[in-house]
Amino acid sequence: MTTLQAAIQGSDPATERIEEMLADGRYKTVIKILAHYKSMPFLELTSVSDIEDEALEKIVRDLEKQDVVKVSNPEDVFEKIITLREKGFSLA
Repeated sequence: MTTLQAAIQGSDPATERIEEMLADGRYKTVIKILAHYKSMPFLELTSVSDIEDEALEKIVRDLEKQDVVKVSNPEDVFEKIITLREKGFSLA
């Protein structure tokens, strides 16, 4: 079975928060998609991930707060691009 693990050492609050997020299948889905494609327009990510817009907005905001993703053009949903940062994630 394939799982997504954070290859981050230590147990600081940020690491614990990322681990909590990864326990949620929706966060895991978003990170797996971005790990495969590196970046994707928000609307396409909504379609591919099969996650509702509001839920995906929250996921992206949470991941951005943890410096896992970068959001370009955040004010325009038609131009918003989500990019996975090099954060040490690996598929195992």
